[in-house]
Amino acid sequence: MFFLFSDSLVYTSRGMTADNQFKVHGQLPLYGMTIRESEDEWGLPHCFTLFGQRQSVVVAASCLSEMVKWMEDIRMAVDLVEQSNRPTDLLSTSQSDRKEEEEEEEEELSASRRNSTVHICWHRNTSVSMVDFSEAVENQLSGNLLRKFKNSNGWQKLWVVYTNFSMFFYKSHQVRTLTYL
Repeated sequence: MFFLFSDSLVYTSRGMTADNQFKVHGQLPLYGMTIRESEDEWGLPHCFTLFGQRQSVVVAASCLSEMVKWMEDIRMAVDLVEQSNRPTDLLSTSQSDRKEEEEEEEEELSASRRNSTVHICWHRNTSVSMVDFSEAVENQLSGNLLRKFKNSNGWQKLWVVYTNFSMFFYKSHQVRTLTYL
């Protein structure tokens, strides 16, 4: 699995540990990286080569659309890192303080949410483009869901939040701990 950060691309595999962490196999700095389609060169469908400063990596996607998404996102990240000559955090202190408060609140929620985009991509064997991810983080759907059990006459009312490619169930909109179904 690849992780695209603001200044490097890290390639990993799923570890055989109790907490299923990822083992890092290598890192390619984005500065100076070039990308070239290489299906003809390697005889693999939907593959391209990433040329770093010291090494190169051949990457094969599962389909053409996935390959195009990967190449676009990597090119965009390379362009951003090459245009930037200073740290990317340009927030003022007041904006920074507000952001920290929001992050702390999100961490409280995340503690009970065990799924992450990484886990979802791993289990579904899929990719999420930078555009898809940013849109998913900016938007969420929420509302009441009624469900009925087979052996019951009544309905159970749950509050559902769909965000970041995951659906979370709560007993009500006021409860912050997840309901396990």
